[in-house]
Amino acid sequence: PRDEEWKRYIHWDPSPKKYTRNLMFSNEFMDVILMCWPAGCKSSIHDHDESSCWAYCVEGEVKEIQYHVPKYDSTIETGNAIGRCTALREKCVSTLRAGDCAYVRNDIG
Repeated sequence: PRDEEWKRYIHWDPSPKKYTRNLMFSNEFMDVILMCWPAGCKSSIHDHDESSCWAYCVEGEVKEIQYHVPKYDSTIETGNAIGRCTALREKCVSTLRAGDCAYVRNDIG
């Protein structure tokens, strides 16, 4: 995209540790969100449930670490944090640099 198409949507959280999600466009089929990540900022480990997205890096770079789903012992009940699970193991690490595009969906990583 051209600079004038996205730069006006840049909004930063006052905290240097938080990223922002800035809505650029929305309709019944999709949302276009500009995410602004301060240098060194991290998100918690999460999945994208039943959603998918295209990610395009307009400036800088973003590092993504994917993990294997841990195995749970038999004492974990849905919605209750009792029991234990195995340690997280890295599945892959990828870096998105300015101009790179990636498709994100849980079942493909």
